[in-house]
Amino acid sequence: MTDHELMLQLTEQNKQLTSLVQQLSDQNKWLMEQLKNLQRRHFGQSSEQNANEGQLSLFETPTVEESPEVAPTPVAAHTRKPAKKLAERLNPDLVTVEKRYFGLADTHCPNCRHQLDTIGQKAVRTTLEYIPARLVQHDNFAFTYKCPRCSADPKIDGDKLIQTPGPTALMAHSVMTPSLITEIVGEKYILDVPLYRQRSEWKRRGWETTTASLSNAVIKCGEWLTPLYQMLHEQLLKQDYLHGDETPIQVLTEPNKTATSKSYLWLITSNEGASKPAVYFAYDPTRSGKTAAKLYKGFEGTLQCDGYSGYHALPDTIRQVGCWAHARRKFFNATHGSQKGQAKQALAKIDQLFMWERDWAALKPADRLAKRQETAAPLVEAFWATLSQTNVLPNSSLGKAVDYAIGQKDRLNVFLEDGQVVLSNNLAERSIKPSVMLRKNSLFSKSQAGAKAMYLSFIESAKANQLDPKLYLNYLFEEIPEWGQNPDPVDLEAYLPWNIEPAVLKQDPK
Repeated sequence: MTDHELMLQLTEQNKQLTSLVQQLSDQNKWLMEQLKNLQRRHFGQSSEQNANEGQLSLFETPTVEESPEVAPTPVAAHTRKPAKKLAERLNPDLVTVEKRYFGLADTHCPNCRHQLDTIGQKAVRTTLEYIPARLVQHDNFAFTYKCPRCSADPKIDGDKLIQTPGPTALMAHSVMTPSLITEIVGEKYILDVPLYRQRSEWKRRGWETTTASLSNAVIKCGEWLTPLYQMLHEQLLKQDYLHGDETPIQVLTEPNKTATSKSYLWLITSNEGASKPAVYFAYDPTRSGKTAAKLYKGFEGTLQCDGYSGYHALPDTIRQVGCWAHARRKFFNATHGSQKGQAKQALAKIDQLFMWERDWAALKPADRLAKRQETAAPLVEAFWATLSQTNVLPNSSLGKAVDYAIGQKDRLNVFLEDGQVVLSNNLAERSIKPSVMLRKNSLFSKSQAGAKAMYLSFIESAKANQLDPKLYLNYLFEEIPEWGQNPDPVDLEAYLPWNIEPAVLKQDPK
């Protein structure tokens, strides 16, 4: 082999080795990024408010980096609010005030034993006492009456008897009353206490029951509320601006699915400031686009959601809006990766948008739109220009963030065209959080019937309308017997939460 041929061979080997080193270097960066992300999730802060603070990895040392230039935002001076007194922290409509007086058992002078005169009183302290709930067994008796005249009338066969009607039963052959079923449903869907844990608590209170009995009662009452639940969905789809989200749930006896497979709760909620605030949960075994099309059938307006592809199956009559908070979260995660400098630059621009939006929150939609077009539009244009020029590692956190943002570009830019649209879908995420907490405590649902989220819809809708959810549920359970088998939609509409005044609801049955 000549020297020239040997040189060419060594040059080719050097190129191959250089390429291999680069591949291994990129792979090492990716692995280190995954390791840092896992360490941050387990040991670091969970807040996304400040990307420059957090727990350092075991393999990185503190470095000083130049922060991207961001226009300073003036912060108004403020003073710390004084702590509220007890009287200011108690609701007078729910807390009973009782005055108690303490005197001497022996009202004679300890020196001369003369009778003491009361000359005044002094408030010494205020205390707050809790009286535990209790079960009351009502043995109901109905009087039977006889009319002597009618009974003596030969034209009437037998005695004329009149029976007093007893209390209307919520469920046939059941001891449960509206107040009891309200407590069971409230414990499960408001306080996230599973039924099997409630059973032991009811036994401690004096009532021994089974989890199956509690579950059957919850499901049966839910069936009676189905017409109102469907009407809530229909009224919600008539609005012009909605938020949507979905979250997984596990159902053990799902047909044609294993016990460990995922099913889903879908959420639809009205926008903040809507005249008829409503929150609607729907259960479905799948997360497919067909489910989204079924839930939003008939809706024509603006829908704000995340970038999940299932929403792409919706018709063009629905204008979809992206969520800047979802995009921001991905860039925040990328600030802990190997390309954190570029991620922080993109994150700073998104944070500036949110700061401006907080300043413009009180403006009317038209005025807010004018501010956005004047101030936010140039920053958004610079944001997209920066992403188009960003070189990212394959499968890196920054690469995923850039791909997500660019894929959602048209939907994310809608806020520059409509002053009513908000930057994020956080309203839907806050509304769906109760279902997440319920899922963590209950772990799973045994059947499809138990997985239905009808009660969550009524509870969260009641909260959105400033109603006490337990009082609202108790009101519905008391009115169920009056509905009949096929309630008139006109009459049923009066039970929707925005049509009920808080004064109509009775006090808590406790």
